[in-house]
Amino acid sequence: MKKKFYSWEEALALREVESLRKLKHHNIVKLKEVIRENDQLFFIFEFMTSNLHEYTTKNKNNLSEFDIHLMAYECL
Repeated sequence: MKKKFYSWEEALALREVESLRKLKHHNIVKLKEVIRENDQLFFIFEFMTSNLHEYTTKNKNNLSEFDIHLMAYECL
């Protein structure tokens, strides 16, 4: 987060923080912790072995139309 947060209450009031803390779904990366240090905010998420960008760049020639459709559906 690029914005400076001068109080803990201000950081926790963010819509992004509230949403990520409440969302529990197998397709959504779980937010483990929110840390405010030196007026900066850090999100700690569960560990993922890869991400969508890495997967698509490594397999860009091997992705079928169905794979692309499925990924777009899961993202939306």
